[in-house]
Amino acid sequence: MRVVVTLLSSLVVAGCAAGTGTTTPSSSPSTAAPTAVAGGPVAACVVGNWQTTEASVVAGGPLGSGSASGGSGVKVKVAATGQTEVDFTGMQPIMFSGTAMGTTVKGQFVHTGKATGQIRTGDATSFNGAWEPVGKANWGDVKVTLELTEPLKAKPFDNLPIASVVDNATNSQTGGVVDVDPLLGKAKYDCGTNTLTLTPEDNKGVTWKLTKTSDLDK
Repeated sequence: MRVVVTLLSSLVVAGCAAGTGTTTPSSSPSTAAPTAVAGGPVAACVVGNWQTTEASVVAGGPLGSGSASGGSGVKVKVAATGQTEVDFTGMQPIMFSGTAMGTTVKGQFVHTGKATGQIRTGDATSFNGAWEPVGKANWGDVKVTLELTEPLKAKPFDNLPIASVVDNATNSQTGGVVDVDPLLGKAKYDCGTNTLTLTPEDNKGVTWKLTKTSDLDK
């Protein structure tokens, strides 16, 4: 998963000098329906209907530190084939806060819309392992709103299509604040009793916690 909060000097730049700097274009999430690709095998423990209970980040470095939490209410459906649907309707905002070179930076962001993608986990009998996207996810319906509250009030993204965020100069200035592949990016999964945790591979990014709401309809 992409880094959601990098609360270092780039966040200060975003809050104090919006409109400066550039970004290097990167590969944008697909907005078209993805080509059918083989998914599985998918671990049996991840199959079902889920809902997020928390999204969290803790970041730190020589110039600053911070954290983010929130993000409950996202509905996720994982089929035995690996086909995965993510519905952001009802998502609660992810709030971020931190300090960078002595400056307090605070704000929040939230996604809306629906996304689909293909996931594989490897061994179907495992309870933890790699959570890997297969092919490109379809983010065409997903939008994001980002608000900064400190050190000044601003709304860099207002219902902006998520595919536009990747190449947007403002997101570069905010240190890549917005997660551009939530729940469908590369991660590590861990199953508990009716729980699922998705942790970024390098531990730099969002950790999502989910609770199973029901098994799939037979």
